Amino acid sequence: GVDFPTTFFQLKELTHIYGSDNRLVGSIPTLIGMLTNLREIDLERNEIEGTLPSEIGLLSANYRLTRIQLASNQLSGTIPSELGLLTDGLRVLSLSGNSLTGIVPDTICASAPLTFSLQLDCQEVSCPCCTICCADEINECECVGEDSPFC
Repeated sequence: GVDFPTTFFQLKELTHIYGSDNRLVGSIPTLIGMLTNLREIDLERNEIEGTLPSEIGLLSANYRLTRIQLASNQLSGTIPSELGLLTDGLRVLSLSGNSLTGIVPDTICASAPLTFSLQLDCQEVSCPCCTICCADEINECECVGEDSPFC
């Protein structure tokens, strides 16, 4: 694979990170919290490992971040409660296909808007706010509001 490009984190005006299907390896640096202009992070289907850095919560100051798509990587550990700080602007948090464990933090469930979609592996991560969108054949759950356009 290709090493995760840490030079991204020197680009203070960066608004989008699109790197799906690029065989990226390594972990997400804590410096991600410095990219306060980010609107979307799409790094699905790579070989990114390690834990989700709690510094992602620092991106809450701008309310611009609408998508975090990290499905189908090799992330492990628990979902940091700081991700709950992002839900005012966040519409999609895609974490399925990783090795995450534990429970979805209350901060995420408590502040999720009606149009928020949380995609995760329901056998490994307990989600008290996940609702009607479970697909047994693929072992994923989505946390969405009753009137959500995601169902």
